[in-house]
Amino acid sequence: MNSQLAIVAVVDVEAALETGSLAGNVYSVDNNRVNGSSGQGTGCLTTVVVGCQVMNWLVGPIDWTKPEMSVSVKGVGGEAVEKGILIPQLFDSPELGGGFGYWWGANAEATVPGVYGYTLTLNIANQLNLDWELRLDVRPGFTMEPAAKAAAGLAVANSLMKRAVADGTINDSRNFLQAFRRRLG
Repeated sequence: MNSQLAIVAVVDVEAALETGSLAGNVYSVDNNRVNGSSGQGTGCLTTVVVGCQVMNWLVGPIDWTKPEMSVSVKGVGGEAVEKGILIPQLFDSPELGGGFGYWWGANAEATVPGVYGYTLTLNIANQLNLDWELRLDVRPGFTMEPAAKAAAGLAVANSLMKRAVADGTINDSRNFLQAFRRRLG
């Protein structure tokens, strides 16, 4: 089982702007297919969460050579957040310039198994905010006491921050786009 879940998505920005919708214009994968995540390569991703896991969302445009065609996560909401299954956080790495210093992550709790919807609000080309509906399939597994869970979440956040500062690649769309293309290839 992966202790961290990565959800990688690419958006056809021009089509999303033209249609005013993400339907058919977003393609996603996660790194938990081995545990049953489904909808890989589509906009209808269901990510399996086993126990307490950390999630990170990496989004970018299909054509990353055009800076004006940017995509960013503006917020995380929906049923899973309202029920405390997904606890989102905006991470900041001021050492990373050019707007790459912020990214969204979350602690996913497996205290109440079930399938829950959640929403990522994506900003498209600094022109339009669109909601993208996803799902979590929460399964029981190893869980921690609340104090240990909080310490583990802080340790992960600190680790992510240090990695982002050290290598600057967590928001470099070229890295995850290459992996995404190999995955679909």
